[in-house]
Amino acid sequence: MEKCETCQWQKEISSELTDLMTADGVERYFYKTISEKNKDAPMIPLGAGLNVLIVSDRGQGRAKALHKFLIQKTMIESVEMITDICEYQNDSDRINPDILIFAAMQRNKENYRIFRLLKEKNPFVLQAMYASVDEHTERECIQNSIFCIGDCHEPLHGFVVKLLQRYENNHFLVELEMKNPWPKMPTQIPKKTTFFERVKDRYKHIFSFDNDSQ
Repeated sequence: MEKCETCQWQKEISSELTDLMTADGVERYFYKTISEKNKDAPMIPLGAGLNVLIVSDRGQGRAKALHKFLIQKTMIESVEMITDICEYQNDSDRINPDILIFAAMQRNKENYRIFRLLKEKNPFVLQAMYASVDEHTERECIQNSIFCIGDCHEPLHGFVVKLLQRYENNHFLVELEMKNPWPKMPTQIPKKTTFFERVKDRYKHIFSFDNDSQ
């Protein structure tokens, strides 16, 4: 009997390890561990009235765990998930979030263009990344001007609080800039001068004296 139980345990372990060798298996693992780790997190009394869009074409487990946390642990109005930019474009008239979160680095780099499209409709929109943070993730975030990053191996509470506070700060700064825009750069390009003209201008008092003496 004990031998049969040991064999069954070995089969279960083997099955789990085999599952972790697939992309879907990894995401199932992420969903399970993130959900378990954050189930007892305290409520976050922030986000009232805000709408969040989660985009992921490769991190579905992380996206679902984040979606679950935002629904259950914050006051956010709505949380929606889509896969890619095509899905957004097909429903762009309806989708208008305040916060855009990319779950994991995107397989299709065109997905990052969603932020620019949203920005045309809503200047206050903020983007963030929720992923396994390493030098590759950080480089991709810098390339796409994503400055709010959450590590999926860390508790979600800290990341979400930081994200919602960052949104408030971003909203204030954008509103301030809209009321007091930066002065426009001059449209006229300065005329190029030759070396002789620059020398003449620098020593114009000498040239002026020579002309007077004549």
